[in-house]
Amino acid sequence: MPLQCHLVGGFFASIVQVILFVLSFSSLLLKRHYERPRRPMKVWILDTLKQGFSANLIHFWNILASVLMTRGSLELSDVSNMTTTATPNFGDDDAPFVVAKDECALYFITFFLDTTFGVLI
Repeated sequence: MPLQCHLVGGFFASIVQVILFVLSFSSLLLKRHYERPRRPMKVWILDTLKQGFSANLIHFWNILASVLMTRGSLELSDVSNMTTTATPNFGDDDAPFVVAKDECALYFITFFLDTTFGVLI
């Protein structure tokens, strides 16, 4: 069985999330320190909370969507039970198209789509 990436992990994944939070919040503090003219503290806090809330909302939505999409993926054993299958047009190979169960790849796709097309909307 090939290795699969899972988004919701154990202790190590939680530590990575905490480290990323500390780094990102530290960059906001550093930016506040160097900005001129400096916004009032109340305005800065409200701006930071708004940005943090929306970033966390889309982050958790992308995780949830990726996990739910992989739960609906096809197993290799399910392909033989299907009456019709889509086949890729990559040459002579007539192997059925099977959706990979990789949460991290799907998260990357949803993140990429959100940060490119989501910004345009």
